[in-house]
Amino acid sequence: MNLELSSLPLQLMLLNKSQKEGIIMSQNLISEMYCTNCGNRGINIPRRSGHYRKAGHLKKLYCIHCKKECNHVEIHPFFTHYNYEDFKLEIKYNNFNKDGERKEPYKIFKNNLRKRGVI
Repeated sequence: MNLELSSLPLQLMLLNKSQKEGIIMSQNLISEMYCTNCGNRGINIPRRSGHYRKAGHLKKLYCIHCKKECNHVEIHPFFTHYNYEDFKLEIKYNNFNKDGERKEPYKIFKNNLRKRGVI
């Protein structure tokens, strides 16, 4: 069954319970991955329903730009508290160490930038 996203709520109301569960369960969320070493966009990761990770999650992947395995930040393209602009702030103000781990949790990092008058 091919459903357009714009009419999805209306069409979901017309389906029975097992059909609805099949559609909802088959939906994937595509996460954009950005390298903490070079800052470039890496390979997208599809996440199945129920297997989503929090935006800002770090995952060790092979970077196609650095040519090595390093941490990548997971960013969802919509409905998230952590987006690409937040990632750029962390890169610009060096919140990642040489291993790609965060020096400070993002909330604390952002509050410290506000206190210093940077943002």
